[in-house]
Amino acid sequence: MSFGANVYLQFYYKDYAPRAPQLDHIYPLNFHGTVVYLTQNENSRLNYLLLIAVASFVGAVTVNGLYAALGSRFQRKEKKEHSGNRDE
Repeated sequence: MSFGANVYLQFYYKDYAPRAPQLDHIYPLNFHGTVVYLTQNENSRLNYLLLIAVASFVGAVTVNGLYAALGSRFQRKEKKEHSGNRDE
């Protein structure tokens, strides 16, 4: 979701941010060859959204890997417990 918000803001800034530096618009954003200038808050917002997107992706991959590794152990343990009950 944060990645989508980042992309949306880049398209928005491409259309509405000034194309030349101004007093408070001094941070350049190169959007596929179109350079626009952002304020410090706008630039920070884009950077934070990208950071959140990357951290979310890494977290999801990590959780998925842990679940795959630990989940298979729990499934094997449960199967042994269930098969042990049938023999009795």
